[in-house]
Amino acid sequence: MSVSLDRLIQVSEGEWANRSETLALESQPILHVRDLGASKPGDVAFFFSKEFQLELGTARPTVLITGRPFLEPIRASGLPIWTSSAIIACDDPYLAMAKISEILSTDRPQGPRAPLTTQVIHPMAAIHPSVKLPRAISVGPHVNIEEGVKLGEGIRIGANCSIGANCSIGDEGELFAHVTIYPEVKIGKRARFHSGVVIGADGFGYAPVMENGIPVRHQKIYHTGSVLIGDDVEIGANSCVDRGTFADTVVESQVKIDNLVQVGHNCILRKGAVLCGSSGLAGGSKVGDFAILGGMVGVINKANIGKYVKLAAFTLVTKDIAESEIMAGIPARPHRDHLKLHAWFNQNILKGPEIK
Repeated sequence: MSVSLDRLIQVSEGEWANRSETLALESQPILHVRDLGASKPGDVAFFFSKEFQLELGTARPTVLITGRPFLEPIRASGLPIWTSSAIIACDDPYLAMAKISEILSTDRPQGPRAPLTTQVIHPMAAIHPSVKLPRAISVGPHVNIEEGVKLGEGIRIGANCSIGANCSIGDEGELFAHVTIYPEVKIGKRARFHSGVVIGADGFGYAPVMENGIPVRHQKIYHTGSVLIGDDVEIGANSCVDRGTFADTVVESQVKIDNLVQVGHNCILRKGAVLCGSSGLAGGSKVGDFAILGGMVGVINKANIGKYVKLAAFTLVTKDIAESEIMAGIPARPHRDHLKLHAWFNQNILKGPEIK
């Protein structure tokens, strides 16, 4: 699909800063979102960070969306982009990029889809007779849907997915190929789970069996809790959310989970929490509203991370963290203290007298 320049101005809540120089572009359709440096006519590109400033020299998009602080430097640079591209200045070009990517991705397999209006059921899907299919649903080949499953309107279920007994999935959810949902899991509306996601597997729990004071085997703890997932949750490829031991694991609405993330049994992820790639939460830990965990962050059992916290990549959380803190390091400490510690280490250890 394509969008007009007026539509981009509306969505970005910006102004056309160089209108007089580029008025001829007003009627040109915008077809693609493109990286800044590789952009060409028909594209919209974005400039929201100085780290991309060298790409302005090769950028040739029909539309460039940027932040207001960058407008005058671009004008003064003398680069061709000032007269070759319609430049829209707005308060939050990163947010504008997110909104426009949705508009221009609706005709692509990984983008948002048009609402379903009919049932499309592959003949090689296995659906238990007790399952009442909604008016609009898409079910791919080799899908297995077990007894008692409840499915909302407009759901898309990709090839080789498995949905266990008595699960429920709300309206407009999408499971990409090879997603596995264990029994009794409850999922809200507009879920988006990528390939390899596993929801509701047993948590990791074993009691040691001792003889004469030494361990001889492991007694499994069978997990009878479930997983409760809210609305608008997205989970990346090959991530796992374990079921609770006896109570439930909870993932509230708007949580976003990256690829290769482990959420242990009985964890609670509050509204809007973000877990970046390869992060791992041990059982019973809690993450507050809109907290952000960077890549490969580790969290010990039952640690409580407050709302709006930001954790740098590779941080290890060993104790509770208060609301709005910014933390880094192993173990986690305030980010400013982490930087001071590294500076001291560099000055006194790496550059100090040789250690014998």
